Amino acid sequence: MIGTAIAGASAERLGADAKTDQSMTTNELLSRENSSMVNLEKNTVVVMDEAAMADTNRLSKLVERTAEKESKLVLAGDSAQLSPIGAGGLFDHVTDCAPNAKLTEVHRAENQWEREAWAQVREGNATAALAAYQAHDRLHITDTRQQAAEQMVADWNEQRLEQPEGRTVMLTDNTNQELDRLNKHAQEYRDLAGELGNDRANLPDAPYQLAAGDHVIFTKPLHQPGGQARVENGTLGTVKDIQDQNKLTIDTHGAKEREVNVDTGEFKDLRLGYAQHVYKAQGLTTNTALALIGGWQTDRERAYVALTRAREQTNIYASRDNLGTQGMDPEAIQRLAEKIEQSNAQQASITHQTTAIRSLDQAAESTHALQPGQTIEDGVGAAAPNGPDPSSELYDRETAESSREQQPERDANPLTHEHTDGGDHDQAHDVCLGIE
Repeated sequence: MIGTAIAGASAERLGADAKTDQSMTTNELLSRENSSMVNLEKNTVVVMDEAAMADTNRLSKLVERTAEKESKLVLAGDSAQLSPIGAGGLFDHVTDCAPNAKLTEVHRAENQWEREAWAQVREGNATAALAAYQAHDRLHITDTRQQAAEQMVADWNEQRLEQPEGRTVMLTDNTNQELDRLNKHAQEYRDLAGELGNDRANLPDAPYQLAAGDHVIFTKPLHQPGGQARVENGTLGTVKDIQDQNKLTIDTHGAKEREVNVDTGEFKDLRLGYAQHVYKAQGLTTNTALALIGGWQTDRERAYVALTRAREQTNIYASRDNLGTQGMDPEAIQRLAEKIEQSNAQQASITHQTTAIRSLDQAAESTHALQPGQTIEDGVGAAAPNGPDPSSELYDRETAESSREQQPERDANPLTHEHTDGGDHDQAHDVCLGIE
């Protein structure tokens, strides 16, 4: 069994949780298979986690490779969460036409009301969800975003001190600049409490330095000497020691815990990890979470990820200046609900093509079994001696069929609507494409 995911940290986590024989990023799997360093066979099972975040290019290549080798491919993901950075939407299309199993019960949240609120956000009913958070004193509206950020960091500090054994994380769907400000503010709380060392290491381009005791996250892979496994993008860690202004030692957390040395003069892709962007947080499970949302970036997918990370409780922070309201909270909350209910999930172009073909099928079936040479006119067949009327739906359907038959025959590619010369088609692939 081989585990894979787009993000390295997700692939590592999958390998540890599912106890796969190997785990690696999807790019690495495709590269290794192409160079025969990884062999896919009939008895190989490839499990891809966070598959909804896979862009069409990589997901289609993985499907093709596993199909060629007759390996089994299992895709695990949630299209209600974040879409790929590149062109995507293919996972949602595949789940509509391939055999699948769906999880219908939420187990992460301890409180039943919060499970129900998560389902409401997912379904686009944010008004009811926010009402539940407000009723449980988990929704906080301030005048400005800066005030919301300051309140969130203060609450984070209080909650982490109350539950030192648990993990508390702050989340934002805004810019890296805001993320840096949140992390710097959190670091100041820890420094004032005497929890950090005195020595500091520089971090180029960051508005803060790093100290022993700081929590950090790797934002790019760190390659290790001597053939050791690299530290994956998204890996969390704690600064153990500062040697000088550029050299420090980090204890990593997660599936492959180890001690690594970092020279920030050569590798600067680190960030304080008290607050994270929602894109880094997908797949994360924590005890408590605090989410700063409501800006122009907020939509259903980002909000759904931000609100579903914590087992025990999640607090929501937003500001009236982001929501274009002053004074009364009901109006601000309604504006926030409208933002959260807006979905920006990607759809694969093949979805629109298949839908169009099915619509034409339905139109043809509703015309009382028209004979060749007839057209559609007010739902009744009428004679058309010179062939189908170019303005009719039947003409569009026949033209599409004719055009498809005239396409040059190419190698099979079940995800790009190309056809093969002879041979058997995989029925599931044909259904996905709308091929009859």
